[in-house]
Amino acid sequence: MTSPSTIEQTADAVRRALASYPPFRHAAAETAVKTSADRIELYGFVRSEAIANSALALARATAGNVAVTSKLIVDNVLEMEASQRLAADSRTAAFPLRVNAYLGRITIVGVLPAAARKTALDIVQGIPGVRAVEEEEMPLTPVEQPVASLFSALTSPA
Repeated sequence: MTSPSTIEQTADAVRRALASYPPFRHAAAETAVKTSADRIELYGFVRSEAIANSALALARATAGNVAVTSKLIVDNVLEMEASQRLAADSRTAAFPLRVNAYLGRITIVGVLPAAARKTALDIVQGIPGVRAVEEEEMPLTPVEQPVASLFSALTSPA
């Protein structure tokens, strides 16, 4: 078994290695290297799975015999999960939406009637790792306006 002081020294080495790795340093925020009785854990938010995987590989290479796990939250995974949930829900599926994530903060871009807007925000807020959700209304082109009016009429209660 590895002693607590060895784990803490190893965690310091992992922190230094991650801080000196430019892709991680520039694509991560509010990250932390924490220790438990027998392992090191990576926490925080990163922009991509590639950065998360690279950080984990670097941490494991630096840690030697100490186990390292990742609890990093990845923006592109949040985007995919939010898009899938919105497309699967009958109350929001009919609306063309784009989802953007930046360090755990989600922006839903599109045109939604009021009832669907609250539903969309609630759906995305329920995803583990999401820190905040906001909506950004997308301006409609003249061609899109009749379609949006039709969607609104179909989804509004009579």
